[in-house]
Amino acid sequence: MKGISNVKQFCGHPNGCSFAKFSTAGSSFILIGSDDESSKLLSIDHEELKEACSFHDHRGYVNHGDFSYDGKKFATCSNDKTAIVYSLETGKAVSQITHHNFGVSWCTFSPDSAVLCTCSWDNSIALSCAETGRFVGNLLGHRNPVTSADFSISGQLATSSWDKMIRIWDISKGVSCPMSGHIDVVWGVAYSPTNAHVLASVSRDSTTSIWDTRMGGRVATLSDGSVKMNCVTFSPNGEYLVSAGSRSNITLRHPSNLGQQLTHTSGHRGRINSVSFSPCSRFLATAGEDGLVNIWDTTNPVKDDVDDLSNMLNYSDMMGKNAGSAAMGL
Repeated sequence: MKGISNVKQFCGHPNGCSFAKFSTAGSSFILIGSDDESSKLLSIDHEELKEACSFHDHRGYVNHGDFSYDGKKFATCSNDKTAIVYSLETGKAVSQITHHNFGVSWCTFSPDSAVLCTCSWDNSIALSCAETGRFVGNLLGHRNPVTSADFSISGQLATSSWDKMIRIWDISKGVSCPMSGHIDVVWGVAYSPTNAHVLASVSRDSTTSIWDTRMGGRVATLSDGSVKMNCVTFSPNGEYLVSAGSRSNITLRHPSNLGQQLTHTSGHRGRINSVSFSPCSRFLATAGEDGLVNIWDTTNPVKDDVDDLSNMLNYSDMMGKNAGSAAMGL
């Protein structure tokens, strides 16, 4: 593969996009957020990305968002110290998480979609019932703001922090195993979807690291030059590892040959804040401080060959459910 091609672009927010996240099961949406205190659902309608609905419930920068694995809910979190869980069917808020003393930097659903994990600038991680917002428990251990979190396919939780540490949590006991190796802020962590013990992380120290969580140690360090890395994710089929950072670069690697960069491309003006794969693993969404959401085709076809993006996403084939934008009456 020689590269990836930019097949669609959406001007998401004039003040910059903090994240863009593909929906999971049974719907064709991308959730985006901004420092203008709003978030939006984009519907994927054949050849177009269209704004389906916008949300203005936060009173601060919207830092991150996530879809539940069952495809029924999505959540956003903000510097206003809250996270909000919405129904994808109605677009209405179903619960609000108010368990932090400072801004909420990250939110992610558990694999069973029942729990929302939130990370905060107050150094804590909170676990809450997604349906009711009821507080389930706090995870304390990081000495500085917590930047990201991810659940493995087995339900294990990993978190990253300004304290340069990664922690692997036993949620039932509220204890963690720290993993050190980065020499600057760790901005993102992502578990492999095919191996519950493989974790990737990115840092301001310009490296992407691969960890074996059973050993609690780093097994590979990948140099990203002088780019301070912000975000990382695996494709759902486990074939790609993608990272992005401060200089608008997107780096795609194959986990079986991490030393080889499949592509190193620039598609934004400035920092890239998030990366997210479609469920079929073919398409990649990136969000940047330039306010753009770009959709990339990792198979690198010519742009004219992917006019019907909603069909090519293959949501129904991958998830066994009906595709389309029937949610929220669209």
